[in-house]
Amino acid sequence: SQKGVKTGGGKRTEKSEVKCTICQEEVVKRDKLNVLWAPCCIGGGFHRDCLQSMAVNHGYEFRCPNCNEKEKFMEEMQTMGIYVPSQDASWEKNSDNFADIDETPLRLCHAKICFCDKGRDHHSHDGLWEVLPCDACGARGIHTKCGGLEDIPSPQWFCYNCRSVAGGGSGGGK
Repeated sequence: SQKGVKTGGGKRTEKSEVKCTICQEEVVKRDKLNVLWAPCCIGGGFHRDCLQSMAVNHGYEFRCPNCNEKEKFMEEMQTMGIYVPSQDASWEKNSDNFADIDETPLRLCHAKICFCDKGRDHHSHDGLWEVLPCDACGARGIHTKCGGLEDIPSPQWFCYNCRSVAGGGSGGGK
């Protein structure tokens, strides 16, 4: 039980305030209609509207925001009138969320001066215009010819950012 402190008028005020974990706003403890308490962890008070919004977004994955308990929490919240739809979480519904993971990244030549007549975005496998990715970060690349790496059997190249971080000198190919 929370301890109170008497004020001048003889009324008791709460010594510590409870915040809704979801919105971080104060929870009025005596508001029985709009405040729900977690059955699984101590001090877990939430605004009804915050929980309802969370339940609609989380679907099957609805659980206590404080301790991640699922079964007991969901059962109690449904008993208290929180609607939990039988669906996947909203962030999992859109099948295109991770589509870009399977795509081949665009290879660009990041040389200070690109010699390729077809442009920085031209890439051909195993030739002068193959764009070699940085061996450290893989985010930047360079045409074999633009990096002066055409005569090296297994060229390695480090972009300007990685060279400056590593404290390396000119460190192009090996």
